[in-house]
Amino acid sequence: AAPQIIIDIGEIKGSTSDMSADLNNLQKTLGIPIVFVENYLKNSAQTYRTLGALLKEEQRGEELALYSEEAIAFANKVRSQIKNPKTYYFSESADGLEGLPKNSFKVEVFELLGANNIVEKSISNGSNQISLEQILLNNPDYVFLSDPQAFKLVTSPNSPWRHLNAVKNKHVYLVPKNLYGWIADPPSINRLLGIYYVAGIMYPEIAKVNIREEAKKY
Repeated sequence: AAPQIIIDIGEIKGSTSDMSADLNNLQKTLGIPIVFVENYLKNSAQTYRTLGALLKEEQRGEELALYSEEAIAFANKVRSQIKNPKTYYFSESADGLEGLPKNSFKVEVFELLGANNIVEKSISNGSNQISLEQILLNNPDYVFLSDPQAFKLVTSPNSPWRHLNAVKNKHVYLVPKNLYGWIADPPSINRLLGIYYVAGIMYPEIAKVNIREEAKKY
């Protein structure tokens, strides 16, 4: 393909110095310049402006940056009005028993909206494995799943998950994946739409989102 440049966007993996060394070595091996742009959800606007300058597409970069700022401002406004934060559980695995813990790169949508994750880092011990007993004990208000198999398992009539408040109240959601997962698959700019999606589900009285119209706009 012979690209003129390789751009890696996302979170810093490991230490800054280790990642820098890895990319420098890869750059030497390939003979192609590599640029890493750190991108957390709340910094999406700056990422677009950086890319606009890098690719000489400043006008388009600014247009997308303004949309990003609008989405983040919406999240901040919703969070500022929440009096009783909801609890949630989010899993991408087929059995639903690999919960994404607090401070994970993949739960930034929820954290921006002030929701409380039931999975502490101390529970997962780095593996994100969590028992159904632990989920039942924490009894989240909402459950979000990325895998259709997990959704079917959790919502089936005789499922052991049926004792959860989220299941009883029909607050179990299979996250949309068109074109990419709206919450974390991959953890990129598709999550800007995820802000509106999650806010509309968890805080409908505050967010008042028409998700179909927002998806069209996105």
